[in-house]
Amino acid sequence: MVKNISVIGAGVMGHAIAAEFAMYGHRVALFDQAKTVRDAAPDRIAKDLQFMVDNGFISAERRKSTLGNLRVCGSLEEAGRDAHFVVEAIAEIAIVKAELFGTLDTICSPETIFCTNTSSLSLDSIIGRLPLERRQRCIVCHYFNPANIIPCIELSLFGDTTQETYDATAELYRSVHKHPIRILKDVPGMVGNRLQLTLYREAAYLLDQGVTTASDLDECLKYGPAFRYAAIGMLGSYDMNGLSLTRHVADNIWPHLCNATDTTGGIIEEMDKQGKDGIRSGEGYFQYPAGQEEWIRAENTRKLLMQLQASTNY
Repeated sequence: MVKNISVIGAGVMGHAIAAEFAMYGHRVALFDQAKTVRDAAPDRIAKDLQFMVDNGFISAERRKSTLGNLRVCGSLEEAGRDAHFVVEAIAEIAIVKAELFGTLDTICSPETIFCTNTSSLSLDSIIGRLPLERRQRCIVCHYFNPANIIPCIELSLFGDTTQETYDATAELYRSVHKHPIRILKDVPGMVGNRLQLTLYREAAYLLDQGVTTASDLDECLKYGPAFRYAAIGMLGSYDMNGLSLTRHVADNIWPHLCNATDTTGGIIEEMDKQGKDGIRSGEGYFQYPAGQEEWIRAENTRKLLMQLQASTNY
């Protein structure tokens, strides 16, 4: 039974992963190689939890117990030695991840499950040098940001990963109210990112062609397809429409969809060249007033918490 969890990497994803496990009663050890990131993690987590309290998502007592379940460690050995389950959330560089898992293999129990939060790297490039017995207890656990709010978690069931490892991991994630998704083949981007980037490619193409505006495009998604998908899924939606009709519509439209294989020559490349990096730079597809970034991000988080609460009724 998984009780002790270690999260390696305390940045954007790692601190949220640690907080979620702690919120559901697990003892969590958190470590980051960078001391500044490590030292900032407790305050960052406490602030996130207070936001949940202020918005009625958790109680003040639960915030207190969550913080009590967390400890920040000063070394990798301290974080990993008692772990039943390790989640890696460090830089998306295969060799760095591989070296981390090689070290953890010498620290952790043979029974410990190793998870990597990747979607762009192959699992084999990360764990290929580990002994077979350890590779069988390795799995991709791909989160979506913010990791402590978005319910979807993509879990790999391919390569050397055993069904036993998958089942234990899926059970753990269900216990913290995640929705595990089985990924049966090792493909770049897994499922969620491939769907997102396919939609993003078409969205950029529509903007390049002057078909609509950025604001109208997002309104269309929020109150059209994405509104329906959130409740009944995309394939479920097409089942409701009828697959014969859907096929005819697809035959009419698919020939006209964007099939670009890179971002050269369009709005994405142009904004990158101009330094338009979204909210961090004050401008992307939309304008962001100076000094408002924290408030805007908080509003987005509040909306996601509302959506998470609504999703319990699906």
